[in-house]
Amino acid sequence: DLTLGFGVGGFTRLDDDPVIFPLFSVRWQIDDRTRLETERLGLALTYEVNDEWAFGLLGRFDRAEYRLDEHNARVTEGVLTDNRIVAAGRVTWTPEGLEGLSVSLTGGALIYREIQLLDDDANEIFEDEADPSAFFGIAVRYQF
Repeated sequence: DLTLGFGVGGFTRLDDDPVIFPLFSVRWQIDDRTRLETERLGLALTYEVNDEWAFGLLGRFDRAEYRLDEHNARVTEGVLTDNRIVAAGRVTWTPEGLEGLSVSLTGGALIYREIQLLDDDANEIFEDEADPSAFFGIAVRYQF
């Protein structure tokens, strides 16, 4: 009912040293219908109503970096970083008779978002925390 794992994760960063961190993996089948598990850099709590429908809550940390165009007059070859914390709900439908197919609707909010602009020498030019914003997504998955 409980699976724990440990590993090491990391990512490279533009114009900065790589980041290395411990990773913990959890998959806990709380009861026949409820489970808690790690998902990316976060956690998901899922309740399976029946074989076709599941509802979930999730929270996670995301990070993205973008290299700016070398022709940008103000910040030649600078870097834009985007750190965010996401909270969301998810509904997943797995239709009977179509094994391997699932459709998920996810909606939630970026509850924290920090945007930073660095020049090509990694000096900070700009940093701001954006207001929370909503998002919505749909995913169709077929596994075979």
